[in-house]
Amino acid sequence: MKRRRDRLANRRRALGLSQEALAERLGVERTTIARWELGETQPLAWFRPRLAGVLKVSVDDLDVMIQNVEEQLGSRDPHASRLRVAICGSRVTGADEALIDATVAELARLVVAQNLEVSHGPVGVGIEVMTYVADQFRPPGFSMTAALFDHENVVRGAELLLVIGGGFGTAAEVTLARQVGKTIVPFPRTGGTASRCFELMRADPRHRGGLAESVLDEIGACENSAQYGMLVERIVSMKVGA
Repeated sequence: MKRRRDRLANRRRALGLSQEALAERLGVERTTIARWELGETQPLAWFRPRLAGVLKVSVDDLDVMIQNVEEQLGSRDPHASRLRVAICGSRVTGADEALIDATVAELARLVVAQNLEVSHGPVGVGIEVMTYVADQFRPPGFSMTAALFDHENVVRGAELLLVIGGGFGTAAEVTLARQVGKTIVPFPRTGGTASRCFELMRADPRHRGGLAESVLDEIGACENSAQYGMLVERIVSMKVGA
């Protein structure tokens, strides 16, 4: 396995960067760097210029490094490790609008960095995130976002439910996800359903979807979008690697 990651990892080491340091510069989790080097996932095309800049190589040279990893690992389905998440919620009365704005941007970064598939309804935070992805990252071939009608359709097929604020509709999606044991990661500081969902998870272990109490402590301690995004990214990495 060591030879399989030599080119990409050695370039990082040549610059005196640990995986943690490179991850911090790129705004991703350390596990994301590890999975790139192992060939388990790839940095997406529109993210590669940023990575190439930090590694001080051309995009073409970076592509060769990534190709080397792919060749060493053999043929691999590029979508095999993709995770589907449902992004649920809305801007409830009294919510911190600046916090939700920052969370939309943070989740958009996460969608791009982790190459996530996203389920969302026709209105709310989910479609805001995907609109941000389209406007700010401009992924090739991304020309529309398909909203799902009916709360059950939003939840079905998703392995992870992210909850930002939210009213009655979001509460219905949380209830459906809870009934089938899906993992739910609310951001309680955004209020509404996210806050109520977190309190219920705290009070009753049956509603935790397999999350350890220590993870609940971290969810409760998230004060800003960056902390929430990093926690979600770690949970995504654990699920992909499971």
